[in-house]
Amino acid sequence: MTAPHEYHLFIDDTGSRDPDHELPQLRKGGMDCFGLGGFLIKQEDIGELQAKHSTFFAEHGIDYPLHSHKIRGGRGDFGWLRNPEKARLFFPELDAFILSLPVMGIAAVIDRPGYVLRYRAISGTSVAHV
Repeated sequence: MTAPHEYHLFIDDTGSRDPDHELPQLRKGGMDCFGLGGFLIKQEDIGELQAKHSTFFAEHGIDYPLHSHKIRGGRGDFGWLRNPEKARLFFPELDAFILSLPVMGIAAVIDRPGYVLRYRAISGTSVAHV
């Protein structure tokens, strides 16, 4: 009999934990959402993921986390991505790296205003108390 596979699930969130809050400022793209995402990986594939991670980081001289907010906006350690030529080269390589990983991606993005309207109507109260 074959032993069952062992899997690991890693999850992270983005956006306010209080979906009923007032935004301090509008985002440039007008996006107003929150989300939950992560990835599922077999225990036996972790070594391959770590090797690919190390190679990608070494090739790009990166020794800091890949935070999508900082990458997309060229912020903080990723300020060098404000250079269009560097960004043009980096983004396809980042895509190829992520797509090569032996993982299953899982994500949900929720439109905050729609969520608030829908659940306020159901509960008759603040969404934070639903």
